[in-house]
Amino acid sequence: MMDLGRILSGKADQGQKSYWAIVIKPGWVDCGIWRLSESGVSVVAGSGPVSWEDGTNALLEALDNSLTIASQNFKGEGEAPKKTVFGVISSWVSEGKIKSDHLEQLRHICLRLDLEPTGFVVLPEAIGHHIHEKEGTPVNAVLIGVDEEELGVSLFRLGMLLGT
Repeated sequence: MMDLGRILSGKADQGQKSYWAIVIKPGWVDCGIWRLSESGVSVVAGSGPVSWEDGTNALLEALDNSLTIASQNFKGEGEAPKKTVFGVISSWVSEGKIKSDHLEQLRHICLRLDLEPTGFVVLPEAIGHHIHEKEGTPVNAVLIGVDEEELGVSLFRLGMLLGT
């Protein structure tokens, strides 16, 4: 998992302030560009969800379309970033690492789309962190993610993810 604290504190590569955020879920992808500033993190462009079917080529095509839309929405803001943070579902991760078959898929995508992978976040954990930051208190919640083929339930107690 990436060190978001290092990036969000601005101690990461000082020459690059914008990053791709790519969320991959079964059946859809969503891309956005987020930027670091002295006032914090802000999303400066996005694509909205783009659907895809099974297979790396279908995912690659959907991501290319999504990145193109987000890039068009970013015009006038500078050059589109290369550094990329992926948001993935819990079933893609085991023991804090992306499973090998999905990791190979992400490597192929980065190579084909000229992206520089910086790290990843697991979507329920990222949502829990966001709620904690927004409300200023540790999260006690059950987060439910519903997809066509999968139902994910994540339990948080005092800000700690107990399980998914």
